[in-house]
Amino acid sequence: MLLNLFNRKNPLYGTIKLYKVVDYEKALNFKSAAVIDICVSELYAVNVGTIRDIEVNYGNKHWKKYASFQKFIEKNPDYPLVSYMSYIADDHCGSLIFGNEKLNKMEIDDATDYIDIIITFPSNTVNVDFVQKFIGKLSKIETFDYGYVCFLTNENAIFSERKIKKGLFGVTSTCTKKDIEIERNLIHINNGFIKCIYPINILNEAQIRKNNIYDYLNEHIGVLHEIQASNLKIWELQKDEIDRINLLINTN
Repeated sequence: MLLNLFNRKNPLYGTIKLYKVVDYEKALNFKSAAVIDICVSELYAVNVGTIRDIEVNYGNKHWKKYASFQKFIEKNPDYPLVSYMSYIADDHCGSLIFGNEKLNKMEIDDATDYIDIIITFPSNTVNVDFVQKFIGKLSKIETFDYGYVCFLTNENAIFSERKIKKGLFGVTSTCTKKDIEIERNLIHINNGFIKCIYPINILNEAQIRKNNIYDYLNEHIGVLHEIQASNLKIWELQKDEIDRINLLINTN
């Protein structure tokens, strides 16, 4: 179902990914429905079409209209949203995926996990100004610890961002050992871990300092932007600047 979202004529999507490190209490108290409302409002604001398919907690519940989902949440405010997927179909395609896997654990423990949001817009709507305003709206409801923007086509898997392989029996996306290691390390984003270097990087102060971002800025590599009502900052890079940084990283 997820891959069918991208069965279009190779359009480009601006995909915003956001992460928040949580323990069980933070996961339980996360304002999932309110955050999803803001995300859906942003999708509608850029005229991506109509939500046709809503799936909650891995298909445990399913709706065809977003209004029906809203009514259910109003009547069941304590319903735990572990996962949420909405699909919007139109000439310009968008999607919203939400995960709070800490609530999906069999046992309650003190280990940390993370909440993630993946929201996909037509690429021509996604720039620094758009991301600043979007995160500013979210920050009035919930804070996040890290994020980035990548630009994908229907040839990329939305989770791994890797190329989708086409074969006789359909399409697949390879998940490597490196991908698994990166996913595990996302709980360390407040200690400076960064997944990769992207055109738009949404960073916390620990990430900025540990990865020497201020040194790069002193070398005129990238631009740092503030986000109103948020402790995060946006580090914007051009393609040639990303290439320079990756070269420096691989050299050292």
